[in-house]
Amino acid sequence: MYTLLLVDDEEFALAALRHALPWEAYGFTDIHAATSSPDAWEILTKQRIDACFIDIRMPGMTGLELLAEAGRYELETLFVVVSGYSDFSYARQAIRHGVLDYCLKPVSQEECRPVLEKLARHIPLNRISHDPAYVSRLLAEPEFCGDFLSGLTAGGSGKPVLLLIRSPRSLQILAAADALLPARLFFLEEDEALLIWRDAPEGGAFISFLEAWKRSALFIYGAVPPEPAAFRNALRRMRVICHSRSTAPTGIVKLPSVNEETAAYLAGILSYIEGNYASHLTLQDLARQFGVNYSYLSQLFKKATNQTFEKHLAHIRLTHARRLLSDTHMPIADIAEQVGFRDYHYFCTAFKRSCSMTPSQYRDAHSVPPNT
Repeated sequence: MYTLLLVDDEEFALAALRHALPWEAYGFTDIHAATSSPDAWEILTKQRIDACFIDIRMPGMTGLELLAEAGRYELETLFVVVSGYSDFSYARQAIRHGVLDYCLKPVSQEECRPVLEKLARHIPLNRISHDPAYVSRLLAEPEFCGDFLSGLTAGGSGKPVLLLIRSPRSLQILAAADALLPARLFFLEEDEALLIWRDAPEGGAFISFLEAWKRSALFIYGAVPPEPAAFRNALRRMRVICHSRSTAPTGIVKLPSVNEETAAYLAGILSYIEGNYASHLTLQDLARQFGVNYSYLSQLFKKATNQTFEKHLAHIRLTHARRLLSDTHMPIADIAEQVGFRDYHYFCTAFKRSCSMTPSQYRDAHSVPPNT
């Protein structure tokens, strides 16, 4: 389930580390080894490594230098330093580089169990915070979502609580929310964060927390049944509501209640929009596609999402346009057409209204320079 890299220039120490701890019991089923920092760096940069146990002192590039490189390249790997040198200055340097923990040789199960438990808690968080595709998979794959919910609710007694946060201060707010009641998982994407509690935090404390931060953030929350269809529908509607609040960027919104039949029906519509946003799509098209009256569909959409269909579709298209501007060097006119805007000038106007800058200005501010 998780990938692990063990790094030590002494092969005997490497073998001892490999066999000293019950890696598989903590989910590490894909284990790699390296006897030098260059070899370790090649593995770290060519595949996803969830955790790396690394010696500090090695010939050539030291473990600390490798940690510094990992920080510069913003690798997603969680690092644990293992060393025979107990001088705290090494630990202090390692901590500055963001290591998760620090162990002394020779390692033992008893002393390293807390470290392995910490890794088991942090890796899912780390994967989600660095992987925008995780939430997309929750929305798109019922079986994947079901497995997620089974793990989330194990030992729980009620409905999971979802809290979607949008704020430039999201990291500070996340820390305060986690102190309220540790969230099992969270998702970060730019200034958006999703917290999911297995059970509801104590009511009074939860509302006080929201009230304390409501001038700095937009909060959208709701309790949902631990079932994939209900969970996915709630999450989808929360994100739609979040993206519709451009004129009211802060405050507290409780997820509007919609009966299960209507929720499932709406989930199909929202999913269809996500898959066909680039085509010429109108509310009349959706009404015909789903066999429902146009006026009823318009009212249902607005009631369940606090947003018109047209604004929701424009937001999806502009979100994909921002991604293409950042990640590709495609001409802006081609991007406009690819995401569904047939009128280039209207695309530029809508983009500037949404992002407070033109598409070319956005590209200059966010794109990665081409390789030279």
